Amino acid sequence: MVWPVNQRMIDTIKAYVLPIVDVVTQRRLKDDCQGCAIQHPSQRRHECLQDPPLYHFYNNFEDLVMKLWTPSFLSNLMCQLGKRGMKPHESRVCGMAECILNELKEAPHIAERIFEELETLGKTVPDIEELGCTAVRIWTVARERVLKHDENVAQYCKLHSAEVSDKENSPPVLEIVHEEEVEVEEGEISTQDVVGTLEY
Repeated sequence: MVWPVNQRMIDTIKAYVLPIVDVVTQRRLKDDCQGCAIQHPSQRRHECLQDPPLYHFYNNFEDLVMKLWTPSFLSNLMCQLGKRGMKPHESRVCGMAECILNELKEAPHIAERIFEELETLGKTVPDIEELGCTAVRIWTVARERVLKHDENVAQYCKLHSAEVSDKENSPPVLEIVHEEEVEVEEGEISTQDVVGTLEY
């Protein structure tokens, strides 16, 4: 059965995606902040504490979406929809998430746009805070694994300049974060050994 697209589904996907966009945007500001780079004591020298510049999301769209779209992003979004009784085809969810991200490109002030959207969604998505917190926690664990994987691959490439078929010296694999392994307890992130692998 093909699950029909309805407003409830679109709102739920938005409520999942927007908090992650906010976190990704803030992290990009911190990465680019000169004050953070030199550990300047004055808050006035920290651009990351100010609102993002005009069309920040548009100007950094590809990089921000690449960081947002971890290997487990779509599967965990599907899991959250399933918990709420919605079972759409993965390609539809992927398309809707991409549309939401593309719509955000038009916003001159990305932080204001996200705040306004979430405030409106709060009227139609009853558990919006829980959903947003879950989305960010899962994404954070997944992103940390991607960064760690990239470090391991860089080290592997330095050690093995030529291709090898020996399984013992095979490239590192990326652990996929599943929704079930991210449990919230007193505001902390804890992970279990419920992971898949994606060959590099």
